[in-house]
Amino acid sequence: MVFDEASSWWSPDKEVLPDSDVFRDVVQSYQIRLTLDETKDVDNEGNVEGGVAESPWQTGVYQQLSNEDEPDGPEARTPLRRSTRIRKSNPKYANAAIVEEADVKEPETFKEAFQHLKWIKAMEKEMVALDRNQTWELVPKPKDVKPISCKWVYKRKRRTNGSIERHKARLVARGFSQQYGLDYDETFSPVAKLTTVGVLLALVGSKNWNLWQMDVKNAFLHGELDREIYLDQPMGFQSQGHPEYVCKLRKALYGLKQAPRAWYGKIAEFLTHSGYLVTSADASLFIKAKEEKLAIVLVYVDDLIITVDYEEEIFRTKENLSVRFQMKELGQLKHFLGIEVDHTQEGIFLHQQKYSKDLLKKFGMLKCKPISAPMEPNTKICAHEGKVLEDATMY
Repeated sequence: MVFDEASSWWSPDKEVLPDSDVFRDVVQSYQIRLTLDETKDVDNEGNVEGGVAESPWQTGVYQQLSNEDEPDGPEARTPLRRSTRIRKSNPKYANAAIVEEADVKEPETFKEAFQHLKWIKAMEKEMVALDRNQTWELVPKPKDVKPISCKWVYKRKRRTNGSIERHKARLVARGFSQQYGLDYDETFSPVAKLTTVGVLLALVGSKNWNLWQMDVKNAFLHGELDREIYLDQPMGFQSQGHPEYVCKLRKALYGLKQAPRAWYGKIAEFLTHSGYLVTSADASLFIKAKEEKLAIVLVYVDDLIITVDYEEEIFRTKENLSVRFQMKELGQLKHFLGIEVDHTQEGIFLHQQKYSKDLLKKFGMLKCKPISAPMEPNTKICAHEGKVLEDATMY
């Protein structure tokens, strides 16, 4: 077979190309020959005495053309035709992988963060919290012990309107190097179910209760360890007198496999001693009932949602939490798990305005014209067509 790329099929002067002698020789060089010994017999199924005959499709390998076998002629030297059109991205939609500005993107390494004063202060603040909590003590490195390494993680905390609230630096242990049975045992830690969150919001909206939110500072640092764990000194804050020492952990640290479970055990123990009971439906929901009065505390890692039907209990709970832990008062619940909460006279309104604006900004559609129904305007829908929904309550 010969391809004539120099002419078109609609050309009036097209003609049948003659067979090329060079091309015929090339085709013959690609043929696969199966050679068998004359002393072996082959049956009808291809089996050789003492083995199975190899199929030519299994043993054949296409041979590369040598310089001597390269065909000559215009069909061999014709270059591939490529488009010379300059490709441009659609200006209507921005690329999803937009590179953030240098002053907005969080640093990925300690070297990048050490060049900015805000991140340096954030790291110093984290070290002060670790020292105040007596998270570790410096000891000589024991023999036959490989300490766990650690790293700095940087994050900008933003408000609901998108403005920067603070710069946060977190010292995280590389827990992937821990060994089960040696450095940790249990790791499971319950968090509040989304169904529980929805039921609690519905209850608060129907009863017109206040909903308060509190945040525990360095929550995982309050968990206590039951194993001896050694950690490398954090980068940038090594001891000048003993740089070869390691940190023997007294409390849990972010990144350790048992850190979430240790923190849950600590907060559950405190709430239980304060008179709260763990519900059987959700281990993160704590209820305190007294003389037909009800107080509820919902725990989602380090975020606490508190609601009561009498004001005295909420102030007592806040005071007890502040004495035992370092708490941050966030006031009425406004933002939880990416959902914005607005308290109105009609009840509670849940929305994701910031997330929607960030999504539109990411794809360059922030200034697009809004519509009331996000669907094709000329779409014709028939009630007797389509598949019946298995669970229509989701919509």
